[in-house]
Amino acid sequence: MKDPANVRAAWFQRFIDAYPQGASLLPRDATEMPQIALDAVDYVLEHANTPQLPEDVQQRLETWALDLRRTGFPASEFGMIAGLYGDAVKLEEPRRRVLAAAAEVMRRASVAADLDGIAPAHVAQVTDVTQTSGVTILRLEAGSKIDYQPGQVLPVMLAGQQGKWYHWAPAMPANSFGQLEFHAVLDSDPGDYATVGAPHGEPMKVGERDLLLVAVGTGLAAAKALVFDLLEREEKPNVHLIITPGSEGFYDLATFSAMAKAQPWLTVTCCCEDPEVDTADLTCVRVPLHMLVQGPGTWWGKDVVLSGSEADITPLAELLAELQPQVIAYDASTSPFAQ
Repeated sequence: MKDPANVRAAWFQRFIDAYPQGASLLPRDATEMPQIALDAVDYVLEHANTPQLPEDVQQRLETWALDLRRTGFPASEFGMIAGLYGDAVKLEEPRRRVLAAAAEVMRRASVAADLDGIAPAHVAQVTDVTQTSGVTILRLEAGSKIDYQPGQVLPVMLAGQQGKWYHWAPAMPANSFGQLEFHAVLDSDPGDYATVGAPHGEPMKVGERDLLLVAVGTGLAAAKALVFDLLEREEKPNVHLIITPGSEGFYDLATFSAMAKAQPWLTVTCCCEDPEVDTADLTCVRVPLHMLVQGPGTWWGKDVVLSGSEADITPLAELLAELQPQVIAYDASTSPFAQ
């Protein structure tokens, strides 16, 4: 294969020539097609030799097509985009037919979602912005329900940030008003509106067993949604929530302190090595997080959920691999073409 960067650049130029308005779908400084587009092509051509695509390939393409609906790009043009790639790399005709079949699978999936009345995205108004300990707490309202489950991640594009999609776990369960709360680290004004796409990832499965819930940094958002979701259940497991700060420091502790006092099934512990860090009236264990969570008394007999950035959570997940923890890594790749 030719140099991937050169391929993406050549494909991008053909895309912009064919669709000058298409530049508005990508970040302002974009000069190449997105990596996921090249990953999709590579995956299809590696796993399919004829236009009769394997079921697994079709499923991945359908997943990507449904995600792309949030961009507003017409599904009827997917075949043209595949052809532009073929032109960029001088692809032979049999391989072009494979990509054309892939584009048709994506088109059908997108059209079916339209016919089923599934919204491609929602526009939500920013109703409140709170800065605390380096974290921006965004509250938004879409006016109608956005379907997702605790533990899933939503793609979000803020007003004025063309083509830049954040991936954040909501900090509250879905409700009929479309109210959302996100915890983010931002270096700019979030603006007045946001576009919210369809959820990614698997919902958290919480049964009757006691639960160890570990939140690192802004992974606290998904943990908060899960705890609030449990409030609505008649039968609740005992939950031990361990909160540890990321680089931003502790935040929103008052919420969890109040809940722990009011809910006998919820225990909240902070974990931070720095003896100078204040955790208000919440108990704080001054040891490294991995030492706390790997102690048998912490996890014995419990289901385990880990929430945070991929870099923070992966070492913990490996440490507790025998427990088969559920992981909410909000910044992990959502590409359906990961090998």
